[in-house]
Amino acid sequence: MRSSKHTSGVIASVLFLLLLVTGCQEKVTYKYLPGLELYMKEVHNTAILETQETLYYILPVSDCNTCRTTDINLEVLNSLTLKKPELIIVLSGIANKTTYKNTIEPLKLKYKVLEDPKALINGYQTGVSKPLLIHLKEKEVRFYLNITDDKVDAAKQYLEEINL
Repeated sequence: MRSSKHTSGVIASVLFLLLLVTGCQEKVTYKYLPGLELYMKEVHNTAILETQETLYYILPVSDCNTCRTTDINLEVLNSLTLKKPELIIVLSGIANKTTYKNTIEPLKLKYKVLEDPKALINGYQTGVSKPLLIHLKEKEVRFYLNITDDKVDAAKQYLEEINL
C-alpha cells in the first residue's frame, strides 16, 4: 500500500514538472510584433526575428509623465549584469543630460543600446507607451511584459531568472 502512494506521488511530481517545463516553452502572442519588427528594421536596421535569442528592453525616456518610471527602469537595468541571452536596450526620445550621463552612459558599457532620439517608435504600431520587455527566441515571442510602475520588480525578476 505504501509503495502505491509513493509511486502515485512520484508520478504526480513528474507530471507537474513536465507541465511546468512544457508550459515555459509555449509560444506567446504579442499582437504588435509585426509593427515592432518593422520599426526595428527601418529605424535601427535590426532584424529582431533573425537572432537565436535576444531580450529587448524598450524604454521611452523623454515623456515627463514617466520620468520617475524612466529612472526606476534605468536603475534596474544598471543593477543587473546579464551574460546570456543578449539584452538590447532601445531608448525612445531624448533623456535629460543628468539622466543620460548618470544612468544611460554606464548602460552602454554593459549592453548594446539603440537610440531613437526623435521617438520614431510612436509612428509604428508597436504597443509601446510604457517600457516593454520582450524575449525573442527562435523567431518566437517567449515572454513580454508592459512595465508599469508596479511591474518593474517583475521585469527585474524575469531578467535575473533568465540569466541563471
